[in-house]
Amino acid sequence: MPFRSALAIVLLTLIALGLFTALERIERAGRRADRVEVPNIDYRLFGVSLSLYDAETGGKVQLRAAQIQHLRKEDELQIDKPNIDRFGKATEINAGNARQTLQAASARLFKQGQSVLLYGGVTLKSVPEAANLTADAPAPGVQSPDLTLDTESLWLYPAEKRAETSQTVQIQQAQTTLTGKGLKADFATQSLEILQNVQARVTPTTVDLRIR
Repeated sequence: MPFRSALAIVLLTLIALGLFTALERIERAGRRADRVEVPNIDYRLFGVSLSLYDAETGGKVQLRAAQIQHLRKEDELQIDKPNIDRFGKATEINAGNARQTLQAASARLFKQGQSVLLYGGVTLKSVPEAANLTADAPAPGVQSPDLTLDTESLWLYPAEKRAETSQTVQIQQAQTTLTGKGLKADFATQSLEILQNVQARVTPTTVDLRIR
């Protein structure tokens, strides 16, 4: 596939693991906090903003959500309006330039994060790092095009290192747009497959040939 699928796959892995780690910390904090008991709800957190820093790379994963609540009987976390930003370097944090962003209307974590459902419209945006100078790459300091993935819902399985959806998927990078139904991503093999009705559309780049 002529698309940079590995980039999206690595990003999904980072987001799934980062999200689970962040919510695990929130859950421990919530159990210690004073709260009003609601039937079958251990706790509710409003206006959540949580940052996880990587001492080795200087990067950060930031989770923001309108609300997080835990259902005791189902052992399920429900998240309203999750927004996850990943910053690869300290300079990106200072400039406020996220390397990757994941947004959804809602998310649900089952069985202590063994499976994660993002739904209500899922958008994944990735800004690649500046490409190295090769025969097939842009000049130094020039970034390869941003990648955007849109779908209605997405299942993540962090322990199994995979993700999937049965919904319509659209992947766009530069002038190329791929659409289809169903998607499977295998993090271990770094492969991504659109399952049915795959269509590709390339928008020609307009070149101004006028003599000035």
